[in-house]
Amino acid sequence: MQTLNSLPCGQCAFFDGTTMPRPGKTSRLGWCAATSVYPAEDPVGRPAPRGVKRAAPGELPKPVVVTRQQVLPGCNKAAPASAPEAITRANLLAKVRGR
Repeated sequence: MQTLNSLPCGQCAFFDGTTMPRPGKTSRLGWCAATSVYPAEDPVGRPAPRGVKRAAPGELPKPVVVTRQQVLPGCNKAAPASAPEAITRANLLAKVRGR
């Protein structure tokens, strides 16, 4: 039996947020990288995430547009985005020492 998803799309690892024309501003909309079909070649200034499905050359992309707050209860691909590792003295020392 499939469990219901309660993760907002904006917190999912597959959320590919779009940027606004103004620098530093982000939109509330984005593409679901897990279910969208991206263009065969990336538009200038808009690289796609690694590992996405691509349309064949000459075919149209099929974006699945979601909002940051949207929750898709039936989504079986939802995965929490990994939080960046905290930069602490102990973490830095462990990296330097190769642990």
